[in-house]
Amino acid sequence: MDAFKLDRVLFATDFSPNCESAFRYATALAQRFNARLYVLHVLPAAETEPSEESSGRDVAIAERGTISAMRRLRKALLARHDDYMMAAIPGQQPSRRIIEKARQLGVDLIVLGAHHGAPPPLAHDVVREVCEASPCPVICVPYLPKTNSYEGDYLRE
Repeated sequence: MDAFKLDRVLFATDFSPNCESAFRYATALAQRFNARLYVLHVLPAAETEPSEESSGRDVAIAERGTISAMRRLRKALLARHDDYMMAAIPGQQPSRRIIEKARQLGVDLIVLGAHHGAPPPLAHDVVREVCEASPCPVICVPYLPKTNSYEGDYLRE
């Protein structure tokens, strides 16, 4: 029987608090297996183009929020793991974009955060669709409050 191999981990985030638990698992697994960690954020359509309900100003504000979150995430990653790549890509269907990126990168594992309480629109569908169509195993991590102190909460200023 072949040994378990984990060379590439894809962590997909929407920057919600639920993803912090998944972030901890993704970085711990990548460290444990000396794997490259790919971090992916699929930009919602509202962040990439104005609609009838939003303005160009709304899009600019959303973009700044994403850029700020990516910077905090990069800082947290630097404190935890040194072999990583980050990307934010546009996409109307986040689950499809996550699966495409997983195939393109040849990842061995996808790590997602599960939503509890009132999830963002379609959050449960994204997790379900990724699990059903993934080319590799998927870990869906529920929100787990921190049980110990550590550096690098990527959602905190």
